[in-house]
Amino acid sequence: MPHYPTECINPNPRASTPVSESDLTNNLKVYPVPATDMLIIENLEKNKVVSLYNTMGMLLDQVTAEGNALQLDVKNYASGIYFIKVNGMAVQKFVKF
Repeated sequence: MPHYPTECINPNPRASTPVSESDLTNNLKVYPVPATDMLIIENLEKNKVVSLYNTMGMLLDQVTAEGNALQLDVKNYASGIYFIKVNGMAVQKFVKF
């Protein structure tokens, strides 16, 4: 198994996600899906850290919310499936074209 020097997550969060984390995921509003240039994430709390991961679980980007919403620039990422993690807890999947 390869060793990755960056933080990794399980891309299948449902396997071990407590109910409280699932509730946080259900409250997130992520659009447009699929995304091409910008991904908008709403229903955040100020100062929450939003992390972007690929399907291998590698951390690609990390942004701190300055309000209840933020925009992630995804135009330089390849088409595929990506995961959003908020403050190390909730995971939301999105597709990039």
